[in-house]
Amino acid sequence: ASPLAMKCNACFGSSDTYAVDVEAVEASKHVQHPHGDCSTAAHEAVLRLAAGTLGTVQNLEPLQVNWSPHPAGIRQVSRGDVVKCHWSEFHAVGDVVKAVRGLKYTGANGIVVEKYMRGKITGLYPLSVGWRPTFTGQVSAADIVKCKPTEFRVVGDTVKATRDLRYAYGETDTLVQENMLGRITSLDPLCVQWPTVNGQVSAADIVKCDSSEFRDVGNVVKATRDLKYAYGATDTLVEKGTLGKITSLYPLSVAWPTYTGQVSAGDIVKCTSSEFLLVGNVVKATCDLTYPQEGAILESGCSLM
Repeated sequence: ASPLAMKCNACFGSSDTYAVDVEAVEASKHVQHPHGDCSTAAHEAVLRLAAGTLGTVQNLEPLQVNWSPHPAGIRQVSRGDVVKCHWSEFHAVGDVVKAVRGLKYTGANGIVVEKYMRGKITGLYPLSVGWRPTFTGQVSAADIVKCKPTEFRVVGDTVKATRDLRYAYGETDTLVQENMLGRITSLDPLCVQWPTVNGQVSAADIVKCDSSEFRDVGNVVKATRDLKYAYGATDTLVEKGTLGKITSLYPLSVAWPTYTGQVSAGDIVKCTSSEFLLVGNVVKATCDLTYPQEGAILESGCSLM
């Protein structure tokens, strides 16, 4: 269907529309009606946004989504109009991808990208991938697949030791025990900052952690029980299930909606991605939405067209 349609509120049903020529609408709000002249009808140009269209959260209160490059642009939505996307459902600049087939760029000195070669997305319009430090090429969405987080390493990744590691510095040895967590500081050579030492490792010495295995400042968590904070003469209650953000690891502290306070590890659990929305999150429309060309949504909530 055309993204631009006309809606006659007088003689059509509440969800009926008919396609019109875009240039005609730009020239005049009143265009040829399929039922002939309808002088009493209020003709209004509307934009149709199909279910499944992807957008980026622009604001939380009120909830607004940037649907660009769709002409709807930034619009207010209700919570039921959108659902947060899984990481595999969208592409973003910086994503690590791999080729699903061999690719040959004839206009670039015959450069060949072998199947399963990894690269980073450098642009979305057009879709482009940096396959090598010196070469970036355009691809179609069918040429690539987004890599799972466990398929690659980047500086800053949290990893854990797969065995005891011993580092000798002068006359002293530093032991990194199996399952100890650290953070990658370099890829070539591969180095990890452990709690007590920054040391070189082999690929077999470490494994990338799942996001549920560690906490970091900024992580969204929820209270596993009611928490009471005494502040002066008043108490502040954080109810079980309330969401907050980690503000510090040492000591472990969380910014709740009404109070920032220390917690124990057992007081909180890290939220899964589907449990919260943040500015910048990618979402998709759960149903068809219609917007007037100029402003707010025509109907509250979902509006099938």
